Amino acid sequence: MNIENEEPWTEVPNEDAKTLIDSPSWRGLIHAIAEWHVEESALDSPWVIDSSGIPAYTEDAQNKYDYACDSAKEIIGQYLVKDNDDL
Repeated sequence: MNIENEEPWTEVPNEDAKTLIDSPSWRGLIHAIAEWHVEESALDSPWVIDSSGIPAYTEDAQNKYDYACDSAKEIIGQYLVKDNDDL
């Protein structure tokens, strides 16, 4: 067997291997999935305007967002690993 002529992609990766992503991408992905879940599952607007005029989630929407973040972290963690760079 001639190792010099072997193709570099012939090795099968470990099925437990996960892709490393940077912290900002990890947080952005979690946020995007949770926000999508809240928006798509809402029967009414999940937004209210607070006393300062700033849009914020309703209490129910915030609870749903927090739950969706936890769920997304668990699911994404099965495939990706967050780098501890914490940029």
